[in-house]
Amino acid sequence: MPELPEVETVCRALSPVLEGAILQDVVIRQFSLRFPVPPNFHEKLVSRRIVKVQRRAKY
Repeated sequence: MPELPEVETVCRALSPVLEGAILQDVVIRQFSLRFPVPPNFHEKLVSRRIVKVQRRAKY
């Protein structure tokens, strides 16, 4: 589990690059996540704009 300062550093580094970008493709590499991945997840995200990159709590 990464520590909070490391997570915040990564978040701040990714924000200028990703915010405003449009998703061209989505690749799901692991389906066994905490919540099941919906069958139409790919279609919902492709061509959407990333509004904000932020960290969140573990759960």
